[in-house]
Amino acid sequence: MAYKPETMYITPFRPLYPVADSRVNGVPTKAYEEGPLMFCSFKSFGGTERTEKGLTVVEDTAVVECYYDPSITSGCRIKILTNNQVYEILGTPEDIGMQHKTLRFKVRRVAGDT
Repeated sequence: MAYKPETMYITPFRPLYPVADSRVNGVPTKAYEEGPLMFCSFKSFGGTERTEKGLTVVEDTAVVECYYDPSITSGCRIKILTNNQVYEILGTPEDIGMQHKTLRFKVRRVAGDT
């Protein structure tokens, strides 16, 4: 039985592909190149709580589902075009059913200097 997405892909985004690693004042930095316009379903659950050094930290996380694109990997980021927020991909994107039709992955918001 074929997989059918639960929600429509209506959120516009652009994948950000890593171009090259460079060093600025001895600190390794990555540069990203914008990819083509794509659409996804973006489900945010209010963030993920975790304890770090005795403090409760809330990370802005979400689950993204989109059409399959083999160039989207764990080293990429995505930029949501409705609010210009940048998210990094956590783990390896999942090719649902190994059919090369649907891609699902979890993301975490990149805050601060991006």
